[in-house]
Amino acid sequence: MRLLIPVGLFATLSACFFDEPCQRYADYMCDCHTETAEECRQFQAIAETADPRLQDQCEIDLAEQQQEDAINGFVCGEGPVDTFPQSPVGETGDTGA
Repeated sequence: MRLLIPVGLFATLSACFFDEPCQRYADYMCDCHTETAEECRQFQAIAETADPRLQDQCEIDLAEQQQEDAINGFVCGEGPVDTFPQSPVGETGDTGA
């Protein structure tokens, strides 16, 4: 019984101080990849009910999403980074000289 109290206390405290992978994934997707509050609520609902096996998958999904974003030049909150700016439609770059 004495061992269960410290273990239970540690589990409770660690849940308060350490983000779960599904919560980090939900936060990232809400901040960077959702267009509506409903989409965000769906990610949050999954995070709140995720079991330990799903936590592992959330960690993988987050890493893959962040890697995809980096490859695509996406910066959270800024949209895609345009490394090759396009001329506006109809503009040929001719200066008329």
